[in-house]
This record gives sequence, structure tokens and C-alpha cells, in this order.
Amino acid sequence: TKSNVRVFVGNDQLVLPGLALGAVGCVSGNANVMPGAFVSLFDAWSSGNVEEARRLQALVTRVARKLKDGGHLALFKLALTMQGVPVGATRNPLPQAQKADEADVRDVLRLIEETTTVVDV
Repeated sequence: TKSNVRVFVGNDQLVLPGLALGAVGCVSGNANVMPGAFVSLFDAWSSGNVEEARRLQALVTRVARKLKDGGHLALFKLALTMQGVPVGATRNPLPQAQKADEADVRDVLRLIEETTTVVDV
């Protein structure tokens, strides 16, 4: 019998493999910073454009690693603020973003901008 269970991937670096194995979506912190890349990845996979889905998965993986894959929440908040979404600072005891993080996050945002198309979400 067909199962009513729907599987969502919880690791951004495994979105495409998860979709290939039947997952229906993902739960992602990085998607807040680059929703267009995730929408495009799902669209590419759904339309059978595996090459584009692989390219976007590589971007998602690269950005996830640069943003410490959720291990430093202040980097997400800094990226969102730089994109015009003022979400405030992290609360204690979580660490705050440092001045040195700004250049790294700016580079991440430039990478996202250069490698994805704008998608209204």
C-alpha cells in the first residue's frame, strides 16, 4: 500500500540526493538567505533538469558551508540584514557576528547573486 509519510530533508547539503530518493522538500535555515536558489533547485529537479539541479545543489552546499551550516546563527542574521531584512541580533548566550564576518558574508551574498536568478517567493 502507498504510505502517507512525506519525507523532508533536514541537511541542506543533501537536498538533491533526498529528492532523488523521494523526499518532497526540505527544512532549511539557509533558504532564508537564498530562497531563490532553493526554489530553482526544486523547479529544476521537478522539470527533469538534473544538470541545473546539480549546479544549484553545489551552490547551496557551498553557501551552507560558508555560513557554518547553521552553527553560527549570527551569520544568517547578518546576511538577512545585509539583504534589507532587519532581523536583529542573536540573543545571549549565542555569539554575535563580528566585524570580520561582514566581508565573508558579503562574499557569500555576491556568490548567491552571481549564480542564481531572481525568483519571487
